[in-house]
Amino acid sequence: MRLTYVLILAFACGIACADDGKPAIVLEESPASVDEAMERLSGRTKELDGKLTEIQAAHLKATRDAEAKAIGWLKQIARFEVGKGQLTRATEAWTEVLKLDFSDKEAREFFTTIGRLDVVQAQIKRERDDSKKPLSRTMFVCESGRVFKKISDGKWEDTAPNHRGIHREVRTDATGVLLEQIDNSTFHWLTATRFYWNTPKNRHLWHIDEPGVWER
Repeated sequence: MRLTYVLILAFACGIACADDGKPAIVLEESPASVDEAMERLSGRTKELDGKLTEIQAAHLKATRDAEAKAIGWLKQIARFEVGKGQLTRATEAWTEVLKLDFSDKEAREFFTTIGRLDVVQAQIKRERDDSKKPLSRTMFVCESGRVFKKISDGKWEDTAPNHRGIHREVRTDATGVLLEQIDNSTFHWLTATRFYWNTPKNRHLWHIDEPGVWER
């Protein structure tokens, strides 16, 4: 009798799982203590960090593959223009190659031959430096008139017609300036052309906000 009952349960479970082809949902039991809750959070955070690392590595590889393909196209264009005697167009193509790979041997040989390697290197370096300037500026102005302004000691003031907040600067890197609002821990991420935000409950979810520019 007991065996029959077990078989019936197993059959019923199989039907339930096969209804939509999806595995049954297993509910997680609530932790019994603060330590257990925090331990679970730590484990889950490590798991998510691992997935993020994998995603970043995949993104980096895909980006490098795309750049390598673009360099191949640019080289074909440059050689074709050289063959036609169009040095201006060839120079433009070889310059873009160097922007993507500053050490490219063929591009450097081309500019060395025409005596412009130093000039082009300086131009590329200047453009790269200019692209980083917004990340070292101190005032970001949004289209609506909202302003993020650096005041002192790593603090930023956030002002709008009906709003004022104080932020602390968390990080400045190639992606932008990351700020944390002191009174509610909301993050604001100021990039070159707009800003994003998220909340303590959804750190992984960035909301796209309005466009803006760095005025100084």
